[in-house]
Amino acid sequence: SGSKLVRCPMPGRIVSVSIEVWDKVSAGAEMCILETMKMEQSIQISREGIVRAVFIEPGHNVAAGDPLIQLD
Repeated sequence: SGSKLVRCPMPGRIVSVSIEVWDKVSAGAEMCILETMKMEQSIQISREGIVRAVFIEPGHNVAAGDPLIQLD
């Protein structure tokens, strides 16, 4: 959709974050690794843009729908 926020698709714990503020990212780029149900999932960005804010860091617990990053 046209939203600038990228939200978490499922609950879990952030293992690593692959992007930083001001990074230019394209669709399909890995944003972070999320551990859920004892499995690690690569969370990818669905559209291109420039990262304006990162709301997560390794070790954070997130719920489904929580904002992960903001794109411009």
